Amino acid sequence: MPRAVVEYCLSPALRASPSERESVAIDTLETRFEIFFALFLGGRMDGRWGTKESELESEVARQLGWSKTDRKLLTSRLDHLVSYDLSLFKNAARCRPLGQTIYRLAFCAAAIDGVPNTDERRFLGNLVQRLLGASDSEAESQILSKLADASYFGSSGLELGQSSIEEDSRSSVFGGLGQGAPHPIRQPLNEVMSELDGLIGLEGVKTEIKRLASFLEIQKKRSAASLQVADISLHIVFSGAPGTGKTSVARIISKIYHSLEFLEKGHLVETDRSGLVGQYVGHTAQKTNEAVDRALGGVLFIDEAYGLSRSEGESDFGGEAVDTLVKRMEDERHRLVVIVAGYPEEMQGFLDSNPGLRSRFNTHLHFENYSAAELCKIFKIFCDNNDYRLSAKAETKLFEIFKKETERAGKGFGNGRFARNLFEQIIRNHAFRLSLREGPLDRETLETLALEDIAE
Repeated sequence: MPRAVVEYCLSPALRASPSERESVAIDTLETRFEIFFALFLGGRMDGRWGTKESELESEVARQLGWSKTDRKLLTSRLDHLVSYDLSLFKNAARCRPLGQTIYRLAFCAAAIDGVPNTDERRFLGNLVQRLLGASDSEAESQILSKLADASYFGSSGLELGQSSIEEDSRSSVFGGLGQGAPHPIRQPLNEVMSELDGLIGLEGVKTEIKRLASFLEIQKKRSAASLQVADISLHIVFSGAPGTGKTSVARIISKIYHSLEFLEKGHLVETDRSGLVGQYVGHTAQKTNEAVDRALGGVLFIDEAYGLSRSEGESDFGGEAVDTLVKRMEDERHRLVVIVAGYPEEMQGFLDSNPGLRSRFNTHLHFENYSAAELCKIFKIFCDNNDYRLSAKAETKLFEIFKKETERAGKGFGNGRFARNLFEQIIRNHAFRLSLREGPLDRETLETLALEDIAE
């Protein structure tokens, strides 16, 4: 695998602007997993993983400085996934440069052993829709031509399993990549509700969502019986601290709407202020309309939506984004659902920032902070997904830490994010402790997080 190919694939994320890199750091465990997951899906979508795919993965790991331990953690997490869901590309969906890198790597893995087959094309179409949007010319033409053109990378070129691909052949195989990409499979409502029940905590939120689902189900049955159906708003306001599962719940709600046929596609498009607000007059309306276009038939999830109503100077265009959003919510009221999320007080200010906003959001869900016991359960999920387990003393200590943090939790307490960051810190402490020991390490030692790995 030529080094230049991987350098090209990684370049958008590595050369992202400071503001973009603030939103998603490429060296976090979560972002590493998304990169690893893209290689896995792209390389295995045709049912085989060979030498060329392994070389690609090794070169990516080398350029990003991943250790053997890092790759083992990533592989272990992959092995414990219940399903291969594109919604796992959370950071890539929020940070466009990272999304570009992940798309390029996935395409490279799919094309490295020949022209992608039907399953690979379907996967790439879904991926480009989730990460970049169907209107992205880089995703639909530039990436394809650069990866397929051997001369772009030098004489060694990208090994496609054939000497070249003619332009018209590329068009027939990849034409309209991302245009009308397959949408998520419609799941039975009981399956979606089981997924909701499987979430840790959030009992109040679960109850309200079940009430909403029951109402929509009855409205559907009334329609089938030729009875009058209430003209209802499906838009929702989420309020609560970070890390309380708002994005996961938004994804489940999109599936509920899809299952009950209130939405045609049922996909979720995640964004925030940076994805909607531009830098000059007219740019904001364009960006907001593009985000809405990607979400049509599904749900547009705007995290920290209050940022749109917060003035950042005379040249701030947040208000323009809100105005554009309100108009599109009206124009596309049968094809678009908007979920906005943020801190409770700030969200009230956001709803008051435009006369048309508050009346369009009839459902409000508040996400409470997780308890210490719930954070312990979340931590154990991280352990299970990565082949770790807690010793009894470590588990007791962990609960004490969570109890202390939840009792003094301020407005910005990270909840699930705090648990995830603590997990990453503890497994690094564990690795450092074991690196100082002499002699072989047995399996139990390698997987057990001990009391001494947990720092105050």
